[in-house]
Amino acid sequence: MEYSSLDFQITRSPNVSPYIYHASILEEGNVVASNDFELRRDLKLSQMLESIKKKVTESPEEPEKHNENAEALEEKEREVPHIEFGKMLYSKVFSGQLGEYFNKSIQEVQENGSGLRISLRFGEDVPEISALPWEYLHDDEDFLIRRRNILISRLPAGIKKKKLEPLDSVLRMLVIISGPDDPRISPLNTEKEQEIILEAVDKLQRDQKIKVDFTEDATFENIEGYLNEQDYHLIHFTGHGISIDGKGHLVFETEDQKARLIDNKTLSDLFSERGIRLVVLSSCESAKGSNKEAFGDLASMLSKKGIPAVVAMQYSVLDDVATKFAYNFYRAIASGKPVDLALKEARLVMKNLENSNGFDFATPVLYLSDCNCVNVGNLKPEPSEFVVKPMMMPDLQVMEKGFVARRKELRLLERGFKSDVKRAAIIHGFGGIGKTVLATRFALKMGYYFEGTLGIKFTPTTRPEDVLNKFNSFLLMKGRPELNQILNQQVPLEVKTTLLVNILNQIRFLVIFDNFEDCLNEEKNDIENLELKAFIQHLLNNTTRNTKFLITTRYDFDPLDGRLASGIEHISLPELHFPQTNWLMNNFTELADLGIQKKKKIYNVIGGHPWIIGQFAKHAAVQGVDDLLLDLSPLNKELIEFTLLEKSFSKLDEDAKKLLLCASIYEEAVSVEALSWIIGNEKDECPAVGEPLQKLTQWGLISKEQEYDKSVYSEHTIVKIFIHKKLKEDGLDKKELLIRAAGYYENLVSQTGSLWDYLKARDYYFQAEDWESANEVVENTVNHLIRWGYIKLAMDLLNDSINTTSGATKLSCEGTLANIFYNLGDINTALKIYNIIKYKYEERGDNRGVAITLHQLGMIHQDQGNYEEAVKKYNQSLKIEEELGDKSGIAITLHQLGMIHQDQGNYEEAVKKYNQSLKMKEELGNKSGIAGTLHQLGMIHQKQGNYEEAVKKYNQSLKMKEELGNKSGIAITLHQLGMIHQDQGNYEEAVKKYNQSLKIEEELGDKSGIAITLHQLGNVHYSQGNYEEAVKKYNQSLKMKEELGNKSGIAITLHQLGMIHQKQGNYEEAVKKYNQSLKMKEELGNKSGIAITLHQLGMIHQKQGNYEEAVKKYNQSLKIEEELGDKSGIAITLHQLGNVHYSQGNYEEAVKKYNQSLKMKEELGNKSGIAITLHQIGRINEEEGEYNSALRNYLISFSIFEQLNSPNKEIVARSLLRLRDKMGEEEFNAEFERLVNE
Repeated sequence: MEYSSLDFQITRSPNVSPYIYHASILEEGNVVASNDFELRRDLKLSQMLESIKKKVTESPEEPEKHNENAEALEEKEREVPHIEFGKMLYSKVFSGQLGEYFNKSIQEVQENGSGLRISLRFGEDVPEISALPWEYLHDDEDFLIRRRNILISRLPAGIKKKKLEPLDSVLRMLVIISGPDDPRISPLNTEKEQEIILEAVDKLQRDQKIKVDFTEDATFENIEGYLNEQDYHLIHFTGHGISIDGKGHLVFETEDQKARLIDNKTLSDLFSERGIRLVVLSSCESAKGSNKEAFGDLASMLSKKGIPAVVAMQYSVLDDVATKFAYNFYRAIASGKPVDLALKEARLVMKNLENSNGFDFATPVLYLSDCNCVNVGNLKPEPSEFVVKPMMMPDLQVMEKGFVARRKELRLLERGFKSDVKRAAIIHGFGGIGKTVLATRFALKMGYYFEGTLGIKFTPTTRPEDVLNKFNSFLLMKGRPELNQILNQQVPLEVKTTLLVNILNQIRFLVIFDNFEDCLNEEKNDIENLELKAFIQHLLNNTTRNTKFLITTRYDFDPLDGRLASGIEHISLPELHFPQTNWLMNNFTELADLGIQKKKKIYNVIGGHPWIIGQFAKHAAVQGVDDLLLDLSPLNKELIEFTLLEKSFSKLDEDAKKLLLCASIYEEAVSVEALSWIIGNEKDECPAVGEPLQKLTQWGLISKEQEYDKSVYSEHTIVKIFIHKKLKEDGLDKKELLIRAAGYYENLVSQTGSLWDYLKARDYYFQAEDWESANEVVENTVNHLIRWGYIKLAMDLLNDSINTTSGATKLSCEGTLANIFYNLGDINTALKIYNIIKYKYEERGDNRGVAITLHQLGMIHQDQGNYEEAVKKYNQSLKIEEELGDKSGIAITLHQLGMIHQDQGNYEEAVKKYNQSLKMKEELGNKSGIAGTLHQLGMIHQKQGNYEEAVKKYNQSLKMKEELGNKSGIAITLHQLGMIHQDQGNYEEAVKKYNQSLKIEEELGDKSGIAITLHQLGNVHYSQGNYEEAVKKYNQSLKMKEELGNKSGIAITLHQLGMIHQKQGNYEEAVKKYNQSLKMKEELGNKSGIAITLHQLGMIHQKQGNYEEAVKKYNQSLKIEEELGDKSGIAITLHQLGNVHYSQGNYEEAVKKYNQSLKMKEELGNKSGIAITLHQIGRINEEEGEYNSALRNYLISFSIFEQLNSPNKEIVARSLLRLRDKMGEEEFNAEFERLVNE
């Protein structure tokens, strides 16, 4: 199909509005059609884009489980945000003259059977436009990008299209694989992508027209080395990309395999001016545009640097989808298709995939200046590029496809051999663990480096002559006949070996000695045949350069008897971890289609041993997976026979047996200290384990691996199954071992402070049925888990404790569980549990427990706004505490009563209660309680506008929390200080405090606190009119609150999103959000929240001129506020009713409402509120011609706002200037002087 070109350009319109853009179609640089359109980045558009981003990264098999709140239900109803967005964008841009011209162009190509090659070009003055996902353009029939006759690419404005000279030599491709061993980075199945790429370009490889290099070590320095050594035409990056503060980075690796972020500017410099023609970034968010700088993303930067074609992902992409995309894209390139057409074919495959989520076809973005830049039509093979490299591994298992994991080991071998630090490596481990597969995989991957590979499988009868014969056949293939000339002559073996060594030192070969355990002695620590031993030692001692040796064996040994120890790498192969086991399972038809939970269940039962996974699949084909899981005995018998477990165990000495038996109690890989502890006792807590551990690792019964900077040890799952049966036979008490393991982790917590180590102790106590000890850990950790967002885990642990403990312990756990239910919004369940607990405490005669439960019931009623019932419960609790003389309980309840008065606006009474509580806490020396009450007193001063006094109280509280090391409390007070700065309009200082608070919350993993602070940062942006940034923060907060199940917090954020819609004039959307919030508050029984939202709905009706409906909503809100005794809310609503009368011209009624509001604000000491109402009364005075009264009210209002350092003083200042114009300067100044002198 022939394609004609059409350039589509967007720049900012010279129109005054910043939301008007100019679109034009260019032909040969001339404008042939244009259209001005308006596009606002309002809340609706932001939510549309957020919804696309959320859905495009969802797996179709396991879609994200949304919480069943109103927001989620709305999301489910609107399953096609990409279509909605695409249609909206198309209708705005392709209208008028431009739309007519475009439709005509489409019609013409359809009629003559040709196609259209569209280039989207964005001016640098429209970064917010270029950042949109234009690949979703939809003309009401389909997405343009899915039509076969339309090709769409992008090109930065100012970059000219090219027509490069066709490639006429070998196409050189560099594949960069970056998968750091870092817990912050999710693992990638990079092996699979390598296979996919090689398979896609297989024909070119067979024709010797492409040379593909893989860089396993994705350090910046290593990649730079590759680029400096060779001129590559095509770069493929597989890994992760992230955006930080609007700037893109790719995740590379450090020398120790941790993550290293490389910014886009550095990367664009790295790849530019090297003759590279195509860059493919198969990474998450690698094409994401920045709203601040249109071409701040890597893809466009590379395009601006002159690279003709760049493909990148504008959203996170699922690993499986990425590999299928790569295969189809490169296959199309290899068949001679232009880049944009190859991308089109890959997109259509993505769309039609069985497991496609229907959104990801638009994820790849193409920046293109020459569509034929990598056309393979004229490629010619270069014989010099392809040297004969014999690969002789006839008896070895080679896995060309389906290899997973072992990247750490592959890197270790590559680094050791390339640096010449290592001359040999011994890969040892359990039978079937994948030693041979790893060795041959290394040979395949390093084919570019070695001049040939020889693999020899050893047997018990292998002799040096057999090995020499194999070497001779191999060398003849390489064209080296020297060994062949003397092989059959009557010369000593040593002479032949010396000649072989000379050859091996000259040429870089890889030699694999496989299955070497068959040549070891009974103790499995030395080569049994002395002649073979001398031969192997001669090879290893004297082959000092070029050729490297790999030896695979079940048992580790030292072939050189202690000499040259640093020159031989010993690699112990552990079981695969679950992500890698999952990939391996996908190689078996019987297991590939199982859900992730079923695969995890299989893994938990049989572990990650590759051979065992294969056998399980084989048995499952006959029995079925579920039946096999019910009875694994036939499989286990087969495994024990294959792995020679019984024989190996019988050969161990008593110390090694004891260590193996005791260590089997650990479920995870542990340090040598943990192994020492588990075999210890009261007399000798940590005996030495060096010798038995060495024996067990040598025999492959325990595997060793590096976990960051330390060695850890683990038993294979099959070994544990076997050993657990032996525990009873050897007289070891499993319960004692479990308790000892728990003790190890409890001791470890004192060093690490790790919550997860502490929970490991709990798990071992629980398995040992030491319920009390297990519950003690739960009680000490559950609050942390809740704050960190691990709600389900906390509830599961509490339910375990409830089911296994009794008495006061059980009741305490039930109370904590009730509290979680309440926080999740399940009030009925919470109340039900608390009432049952209260009854049980009364039955037991436990008055202290009754008081605690009454207090908790009071808190629930308080949060619901049922203050009368809350006070009743608190007073009942207080009475019991006074009878018990429980000063600590009294102080807490007095504090809570103070909070009720505060909520109702009775600040004087609140301060009285807080001071009573404070005095008692001081008597008790309860610094934590004192800090809490000082903080609360600060909040009252803040409510009254006494910011100086508030800051004083907060700082006193802060100092005390710092002395106590109470990080959570510090974060809360910093947050409150931020709110004061925000109230005063000091937004920069407010953000500073919020960020200090946020940093602490992130360090603590306090998701609840993070969500609150993100919401508050959103409020700052809202106050400044930065609605787009505000929405971003609100959505981050909302997502976290949904994860926490925090319905109250969700309702607050939905309310705030409604306020943004209201500010932007999207009243329909605003009402929708308010109603969602209102519904949630009604479910929670949150009367105070209901009143606030009703008030806001009243404001919308007022804005729309529906005064009758507005008054109705305000009165509904007022009624609830009066029931609650919420003076602050009453004052605000009275003021708003005054505003309605003011809008209707009923000034007398308006002043009446304002004065009622003013009186209440004066009682509350609410300075800011007083100033607002006085200003409004002043406006009525002004309109009625009472200029002196107006001036008086304006001046008092201005004075208060100035004192508070409130930004509202600017509004009053404008009113004063307007009034001066009306009064005349002379009269104004005279009255001003008189009022000031008063």
